[in-house]
Amino acid sequence: MTSTRWTEEQQKAITTRRGNLLVSAAAGSGKTAVLVERIIRRLLDEKNPVDLDRLLVVTFTDAAAGEMRQRVGAALNRSLQEHPAHPLVLRQLFLVPRASIGTLHSFCGEVVRRHFYLLGLDPGFRVMDENEASLLRLEVLEEVLEEYYEEHRESPPDAPFLYLARVLAGRHGYDRELVELVLRLYDYALSLPRPRAWLNWVAESLAGAAARSWEEQPWHEQWQEMMRLELEDWLGVLEEAQRLAAGPGGPQQYAPVLEKDLERVRSWLKLVDKPFQDLQLALKEGQKWPALPRTARGEALDEIKERVKKLRDHIKKRAQGLFNEYFSRSPGDMIGDLARVAPLVQELVAVVLRFGEAYRQTKLERAVADFADLEHYALAILAQNGEGSPWGEEAPADPRAPLLPSPVAAEYREHFVEVLVDEYQDINGVQEAILELVSRGDNRFLVGDVKQSIYRFRLADPTVFLNRYHRFRPLAPGQEPGPGWRLTLRANFRSRPEILETVNYLFGRLMTRRVGELDYDEEARLCPGASFPESTAGTAGGPVEIHLLDFRAPEADQDTGTKGREENGQPDMEELDLVRLEARWVAERVHRLVLQENLHIYDREKREYRPVTWRDVVVLMRSLRGRVGVFLEEFRRLDIPAYADGTGGYFDAPEVETILSALQVIDNPRRDIPLAAVLRSPLVGLDAPRLAEIRLACPEGDFYTAVEKAAHQPPGVDPELAERLRRFLKRLDQWRDLARRLPPAELLEELYRQTGYYDLVGAMPGGVVRQANLRALVDRARRFEGTIYRGLFRFLRFIEQIRDEGGDMDAARSLGENENVVRIMSVHKAKGLEFPVVVVTGLGRRFNLRDLSGNFLFHRRLGCGPVVVDLEKGVRYPTVLHRVIRQRLRLETLAEEMRLLYVALTRARERLILAAAVRNLDRQVEGWRSRVAAVPPEGSLGVSLQAGARCALDWLGPALWSHPALAGFSPGGEPVAAGTGCWQVHLWPAAALQGLWAEAGSGAKEGGPSWTRWLERLEPLPEDWLRQQEESWPGGGAELVSPGELRRRLFWISPHRELARLPSKVTVTEWRHRHEELEEWTGEEVPGEIWTGKVPAERLAPPPEQAVTLQEFPPGFDLPAFYTGEHMSGAERGRVVHLVMQSLELEDLPDEAGVRRHLDRLVEREILRPEELQLVRPAEIARFWRTDLGRRVLAAAKDNRLWREVPFTLGLEVPELYPELSDKVPPGEFILLQGVIDCLLVEENGLVIIDYKTDRLTEEGLGDAVRRYRIQLDLYSRAAVKILARPVLEKYIYFFVLNRAVAV
Repeated sequence: MTSTRWTEEQQKAITTRRGNLLVSAAAGSGKTAVLVERIIRRLLDEKNPVDLDRLLVVTFTDAAAGEMRQRVGAALNRSLQEHPAHPLVLRQLFLVPRASIGTLHSFCGEVVRRHFYLLGLDPGFRVMDENEASLLRLEVLEEVLEEYYEEHRESPPDAPFLYLARVLAGRHGYDRELVELVLRLYDYALSLPRPRAWLNWVAESLAGAAARSWEEQPWHEQWQEMMRLELEDWLGVLEEAQRLAAGPGGPQQYAPVLEKDLERVRSWLKLVDKPFQDLQLALKEGQKWPALPRTARGEALDEIKERVKKLRDHIKKRAQGLFNEYFSRSPGDMIGDLARVAPLVQELVAVVLRFGEAYRQTKLERAVADFADLEHYALAILAQNGEGSPWGEEAPADPRAPLLPSPVAAEYREHFVEVLVDEYQDINGVQEAILELVSRGDNRFLVGDVKQSIYRFRLADPTVFLNRYHRFRPLAPGQEPGPGWRLTLRANFRSRPEILETVNYLFGRLMTRRVGELDYDEEARLCPGASFPESTAGTAGGPVEIHLLDFRAPEADQDTGTKGREENGQPDMEELDLVRLEARWVAERVHRLVLQENLHIYDREKREYRPVTWRDVVVLMRSLRGRVGVFLEEFRRLDIPAYADGTGGYFDAPEVETILSALQVIDNPRRDIPLAAVLRSPLVGLDAPRLAEIRLACPEGDFYTAVEKAAHQPPGVDPELAERLRRFLKRLDQWRDLARRLPPAELLEELYRQTGYYDLVGAMPGGVVRQANLRALVDRARRFEGTIYRGLFRFLRFIEQIRDEGGDMDAARSLGENENVVRIMSVHKAKGLEFPVVVVTGLGRRFNLRDLSGNFLFHRRLGCGPVVVDLEKGVRYPTVLHRVIRQRLRLETLAEEMRLLYVALTRARERLILAAAVRNLDRQVEGWRSRVAAVPPEGSLGVSLQAGARCALDWLGPALWSHPALAGFSPGGEPVAAGTGCWQVHLWPAAALQGLWAEAGSGAKEGGPSWTRWLERLEPLPEDWLRQQEESWPGGGAELVSPGELRRRLFWISPHRELARLPSKVTVTEWRHRHEELEEWTGEEVPGEIWTGKVPAERLAPPPEQAVTLQEFPPGFDLPAFYTGEHMSGAERGRVVHLVMQSLELEDLPDEAGVRRHLDRLVEREILRPEELQLVRPAEIARFWRTDLGRRVLAAAKDNRLWREVPFTLGLEVPELYPELSDKVPPGEFILLQGVIDCLLVEENGLVIIDYKTDRLTEEGLGDAVRRYRIQLDLYSRAAVKILARPVLEKYIYFFVLNRAVAV
């Protein structure tokens, strides 16, 4: 027990004993201290002491568990000093090592290891790390999918699994999306207590949708809520339009019409709770909106009138869209969509269940487990009717069925006097079930803050906390607890009052139960609890600073000031400039704060004020990806020491890439790129000309063959080069031998020793960091040795898996976070921490909603929402359940983002700074002011405004401008500020920020060619900048350049301008098509027609009982026509015929029967599909060999003078392909020509070229076809002559349809 002065609420949390107690502990409320004090008082209670090992204390992380254990031990030691030799204290100290203080995973591991025999587990099983588990999962899933493909070899294309695979395969036919979907659904299900039951329920709920009416659907209430949110948003927009119309300068005549619009939408809102048809009929009749009356010129301001019209038109368009999406079809049709896609969801669930069982069996065989296994194995042991339970009771099919405690669970219930859970807001369903089973029902102490639940992406479920929060009663003496008590800790012992008041104001306006999942009411408000004495040394504290920077780009989006375009999380160029402006301003602000403003902070350890240092400042952002590099660069520009964790870049470090390339060559020397990298690296030290010399020694084959040949010093190879290659090959053989005998870590150490590479990089700039990176690779290899995998090949695949999944490690750094540096970190990493000065950035970055765009969306309560792909009509559209789940997930994502903002703002102790670069700041401010003009000065801003946000600034802006302190506050020509005593908003116009660009230039610390900024944007140089340059020109009146030189520079024409419109590479077929297009453009007829044969429908149509209702492939998915049964193109037939001509055995004269036997072998070897046989006419191929040309080919084959399907690459000078440009391009400019010669005969005096054609044409079209293909044969001839240095004697085109060989 400590001498700390506890608040009344804290004292209740520490001493309350009756029933379950849920403590909602606000940010900075000292919840960890309260939890420790409660434990200590339970341990040292003189009347009813509890042994430490009879308390189960669950924390969120291992670090938190270590801190908790240390705090408990320290508190007991202090008590021992106060009461030496006290037997109770000594006993508790003795029990500290045995205490059940740890993460839930550690507790589950203890349960499983103690009762492994119940599940038939290997007692020595090992828990895999995430990378090892991910690699094993992919291996198992690949095997499962391969089994599925093999089982469906003879299935019709519309079989559910094949159709599912095709829907998810995309344009290129990969099954990556299917793999990701299966793994995502598998992980999602494992976060629930009964994953198999939930998966089966998902499939059955869709299959049974048709048997339920619209109102009986399990998602109907959520659909109603979605309609309410939409209609309430319309009301907000129309009310804004009405206010503008009735205000000064507004079109007063519009007001009555807008009032009727509002009445109509209000009536629709009332119909949401009525039968579907009532709202459907009302919306259908309401699609005709009355026209706005005319206004005379001058009666209203044009800009206000246009604004009102635009707002109303926006609602009209949304009303039309809502009707089309939800009400243009009957409820039966929309429910029917769910029945249509139910077979696909059932098949997906079957794949997931089969994969889960295969993965489980593989782990059992290898005596390994992953973290999810620990939870579900423990649940199976603790629950008598759980899935996989050893107690003999069948698991219920209902995923919501209660779990019954097993005998083991009863033992734990008897043993643990109390179960204490920290960070309860971040728990999920399966974890809650485990804690429920080991608790007695009235002995749980749960502490957390749902406003800080920010791990939904890790499948945390804040509704677990919220359900208890709403069910439990407020703690009151003399009453029965019922299911439990609820207690709120509001006092914040971290931040200054200005920060707390700002947070209370903002979230009182923003956080509601319908969007933020919790009302920010009086219980949620933060109360100041920390004391800050007056500072006599300098400035202390101060209002929260909110800085909005006006960003103007040449082509900035004019629709919104917060729009940012990103691809895969990476900003585009304009977005990057916005980030750079924000980063540059933040760097300048931090520089002033630390070095110029004399800011002092209160040091609680020393109990005195001291000047702020770099280490006191933390920059927070939602995500570091794509942005942290810009911030680090700007901080370095001002010589501000900065550190950012989690930036990755390890595998891109040159020294790491070099060693990984060496390992790849040791594993397989015939990998050209790694081999070239090793030869070019300091390990061998060859330059580019030497590599070219190696290739010239053996132009054909892989690069390793060329190295081997060059090592034997053929003519033209330098003796020194040959000797170096011999030494390298000898050493490579030694390394390959070591790789077979040594584990990867020891092999790496041997490489470092033999090559001296470790010492070499140590002598380079940044050598300490480089050596640290190489040591980290050895450490990674040692950890790999603890996995189920062995050998160099597996290690390299392990590394590739980490890279492919974006699991890059951090490169070593010369600065650490514990030094005097500014730290840049994500909000997630900052959770649970506090800092004297916090700068929050990236508030204008759009929320990441990419997860809402999938073909299959999942929700715990709503199930699976798929899309319908009508392949016969070529359309794709979401089902009503897909839309409902998407809206629910969007609201949950918004709630998470709101909580992230809360966490970010509550990290600061002394000073909080918010910074955001905003496109078109003036328009944004006007939009915010307009949206909140009719909002009451207190309370929520409205659900529609909260639900429509696309970034944090869409919340902060309206909340700030709804305050009376910002009435009339707008950007101007100069920086302006306004606000209250607790917060100040600073508006920075674009003109005031030009100095930042000019000062920084292109990144140089001083001066710098700032003109490049305008040049990159193709903007004219500003007049004031030009004048400044003239005045600062040191040459006085002297000219910079002569008039003639100036004219030459200004009117310079690139000699390569003609090349800009030419391709750098072209195939022979493409070149022929270009000529055909030219003929069409000139009006000449292009001969020949495409073969349009069709595979008989009966060969491809599935039996009716096996067919899925959706018949074709999705738009953009282009499968071969032989598979779909559609018309065949000439290209498809030509491809198959060329394959047959290339592979046909020519020992004897091929007859029609021999051709058929060869086709059957190709089908048997899976080179051709049976359907492709329809594309080949064996008689046509057989009769070719009876022609004179065919006999010449047979004779050449017997003498080994026949080359078939000869690929080539040839560099041609531009004038050879474009003679008209011979005098317009400089010499030495080449175009790469690629092609494949069908047949090449090597005669005694030269070459004979044969090209096969499968065109369907007649004798009349033969001449035109020959003329059309002549250019192709001429290019083949030119390539053969240049490459083989032999003349082409003859060129033939053979047309199979006409059995005609035509000499060209």
